[in-house]
Amino acid sequence: MTVAQSFTTAQAGYHTRGAAGCGGATPSVLVPALMELVIGRVGAASSCLPHAPGRSELIEEARTIIGALRDTLDLCDVGLATNLHDVYGYMCRQLGTALLGGRGAELSEVAHLMHEVRAAWSAMPQRASAGPA
Repeated sequence: MTVAQSFTTAQAGYHTRGAAGCGGATPSVLVPALMELVIGRVGAASSCLPHAPGRSELIEEARTIIGALRDTLDLCDVGLATNLHDVYGYMCRQLGTALLGGRGAELSEVAHLMHEVRAAWSAMPQRASAGPA
């Protein structure tokens, strides 16, 4: 099962059965863990030569995770969720550029942005019934 499939399964379990449906993990636990996965995949891809075996898979995994995080946003919340949706979209486009032979600056930028989003997420007060990222 891929990371994205695992996330989708956990998300579905959370929505149908609450935190118990995904091993007790809440969005306040799942989302930062997924962000850390993105940072790790992008970091690993950054350390590879541009055409090294496995580099494109690392970048695609990061894009898939970001896409899953983006898809969980409640866009009815026009402020923060809309802005985060745009940031996630930008990250995905930058990773696409990196896949097409970018200079590596795209990977550094995505890692930096994800660190910033992760820090902001951690600083937000978490509600017991918080929804997805």
